[in-house]
Amino acid sequence: RVVCVAGSELLIHGSIFAHPPAQGGSVTGRWRWRETGRNDGVGRHYGGAMTFRPHLVALDVDGTLVDESNIVSRPVYDAVARVLDAGIPVILSTGRSWASALTVIEQLPPMAAEHVCSNGAVTVRFPPFEVVDLLTFDPRPVAELILAEVPGARLGVEIVGSGYQVTEPFPDVELHGDIEVVSLEEM
Repeated sequence: RVVCVAGSELLIHGSIFAHPPAQGGSVTGRWRWRETGRNDGVGRHYGGAMTFRPHLVALDVDGTLVDESNIVSRPVYDAVARVLDAGIPVILSTGRSWASALTVIEQLPPMAAEHVCSNGAVTVRFPPFEVVDLLTFDPRPVAELILAEVPGARLGVEIVGSGYQVTEPFPDVELHGDIEVVSLEEM
């Protein structure tokens, strides 16, 4: 059995680790524990106790491990540590690039695992860094279609393991890793 967690609730050993969503769907505020007696589709819960032991816990990043500040709180760190201490592997499964996911992994307890990044296009083993699986495509046809509809759009492509190539700078908080400004032809 695998527990996959995305959104604002992190299930750890029979309790739901809940984060209250703010207006508009973004996640703000403090994480808190709450007990559950419901079946939420992740596992069966009776009086706050999970009735199975997962073989793996796959965690989303945004809204699950971090809020918009990109900081892992102490309670989240402790919850992940308890799962690891129980001998259950923990991986990240995120739409973030590897460079961005690494900013979160570095705040978590040490875990040697394969992490799924870039919406499934990149699987990385860490530590040490090793690309396990990579799905790529030529970005030029897509970039040309975008620029035909939105002239002057900022474009970026991930350079796995280091950061991005971009056609012009993005706001500082948007991308992580090394950022190299290149022409569309160089992408």
